[in-house]
Amino acid sequence: MKFTKHIHVLQLLSTVPRDVKPTRDKACMNWAWPDGWEQKGHDAWDHLFTYIHANWPAPCSVMVGDTACTDVPDCRTMLNMGAEELTAKLESLPPYFSEVIFPVAVARYLLRDRLLCINPHKLATFTEFHNRYGQIIQTC
Repeated sequence: MKFTKHIHVLQLLSTVPRDVKPTRDKACMNWAWPDGWEQKGHDAWDHLFTYIHANWPAPCSVMVGDTACTDVPDCRTMLNMGAEELTAKLESLPPYFSEVIFPVAVARYLLRDRLLCINPHKLATFTEFHNRYGQIIQTC
C-alpha cells in the first residue's frame, strides 16, 4: 500500500498517552507532571521517531549556496497552523505534508497539541531528530 508508513505513524500517534494534563506550579511557573509521565512521554517519542528515522529519508541541507531548501516555506506554514488544522492535515491521505515536513509536523503535534512530557537529553532519538530537522526548524 502506498501510504503504509504514514498510516503506521497515525496508528502510533493514537497510542500516545493523553489522559493526563500537566498542572502549572505557580511558584516556579513550571509544568508539573504526575510521576511516571515523563518516562511514558520518552517511550512514546522514541518509539515513533525510531520508526520515522528508519522510514523517512533525511532532508536536504537547508542552505545550498544561496538557495534555501524548498521545504522551509512548507515548514513555516505548518508551524503557524492551529491545532485542528494541523491534526486534519496530519491525518489526510494522500499526505498533505512533504516527506521532509511530515516528521516535523508529528513532533509539533506531540509537543504542542498532546503536551507530551519529554526531556530531550533523555531521549534516544532526539539527537538524530535535531541533526535532521533542527536547521530547517530554526530557519522557519
